[in-house]
Amino acid sequence: MQSKIAGLVAVSAIVFMGFRDSAAPEIPYDLGAAKAHFIPMEVAAGYTRHFRETRDALHAQHPGMKARLALEHSESFNRDGIAALLNAKDSSGNPAAGVRIYQGLDAAGQTRLVLVPYDARGKDILTTLSSPGTVAVTSDRTSVGAEVVEDGLRCPPSCPSEDESPLTAK
Repeated sequence: MQSKIAGLVAVSAIVFMGFRDSAAPEIPYDLGAAKAHFIPMEVAAGYTRHFRETRDALHAQHPGMKARLALEHSESFNRDGIAALLNAKDSSGNPAAGVRIYQGLDAAGQTRLVLVPYDARGKDILTTLSSPGTVAVTSDRTSVGAEVVEDGLRCPPSCPSEDESPLTAK
């Protein structure tokens, strides 16, 4: 009898999990604080177009530059990578106040975006992101074991088409 009940519970759990809403929940945020960073799409499209035109002109004027400084259109990071940054704790155990993006350059000359959480005082939170809930390792230059987010999907080659985004339109 006990095994029948356990089997029924297991089957019920599997069926229930199949009907579960699989959409990711919305991440709560303060709309007022977020609005300070919003700009119209037309302005953003102008920025990205001007960047590509300027980069291409520089590459034409200095042919060796492209091999030494490969500037991508964009770099994409998944939701979980961003959430790990925002969930990082500072040395007092408080969650990150935001994300800072550094420009980097790898050995092959490819630009890299390096994302780091920062605290309410504007200091980088240097912690172990792969161990959620870990309080900041340290806030100085000797942060052995600290992790950041990088290795996003580069555009090109992973770009939306011009029809999909005004940020890639010519």
